Amino acid sequence: MKGEEVENLIKEVAAPTVNENGFRLFELSSRQVKLFNFVKDQHDGQFRMGGEPYINHLIRVGESAHLHNGFAFGREIGWCHDLLEDQMKEYDV
Repeated sequence: MKGEEVENLIKEVAAPTVNENGFRLFELSSRQVKLFNFVKDQHDGQFRMGGEPYINHLIRVGESAHLHNGFAFGREIGWCHDLLEDQMKEYDV
């Protein structure tokens, strides 16, 4: 996905687009776009119990951490928080 496509997906899943302080949510760097695409690929084919794509959960966690918890890399932490747990079975660790 290209940067604009990633931003649009995040907007669709995790509205609003501006927090209570007027902070814009969707100014993604090229590194963030690359990371999002990596995470999305890792979770390809995974769905929540209700049938929703798993990436939507990761988007919501990332936006929540980014907006409300004040983490410097909240969006990135949210996107990646299940990578090891969900993908560990594929690696001999």
